[in-house]
Amino acid sequence: MATRGKSNQPATEDEPFQDLMEAFNFTAKDLQANNDGLISQSQRDMLKGMGKRLTGYSRFGIKFMMVFVLIAFGAFLAFVLSNESSRKAFFGDTSALVVLAIVIPIPVLIMVGYYFVTKKQRRQYENAKLKIAEGRASLKQKSSNSRYGPNYYWELKIGAFEMHLLDEWAAVLKDGCVYRVNYAKVGRFPLILSIEETG
Repeated sequence: MATRGKSNQPATEDEPFQDLMEAFNFTAKDLQANNDGLISQSQRDMLKGMGKRLTGYSRFGIKFMMVFVLIAFGAFLAFVLSNESSRKAFFGDTSALVVLAIVIPIPVLIMVGYYFVTKKQRRQYENAKLKIAEGRASLKQKSSNSRYGPNYYWELKIGAFEMHLLDEWAAVLKDGCVYRVNYAKVGRFPLILSIEETG
């Protein structure tokens, strides 16, 4: 995940383990469950909540789009029916009716398709599996260009595990240290559930 502006420096040697728990939002009980190969109940509830919000947004989008289409269609009909010449021009041309019948459902169908995509993603959150990466961390600051200027972000690599970090996450990690990362893969991106320094 990228952030704009200049980032903080990674953590120094003497920062406590508590910093990891606060930055990545997990508890000692969560960590213990993860080390036992389980996703804790609080983490499972969090994942379900994230999935539920996804479908909630898509439902709102469908309702908004349907209202928008109805208003636009009503305004169009009001214009067409406003005088006799426009009525004759419109209803006398069957191709215009065909185009209208095709165009109107398109935005609604797009939103319905988006709803089913987010519903699938919701199931991924609800049925997420615990994954583990352990090894020496490579923590590097990188940047990418955009129309608003450079975006700075931190890249964390531990073996095959790779993730972009927010500044506050990178600030509690140390390049070259050995970490155990417990995470869930939802969609294209990993979600860190807990992390501990092991060496």
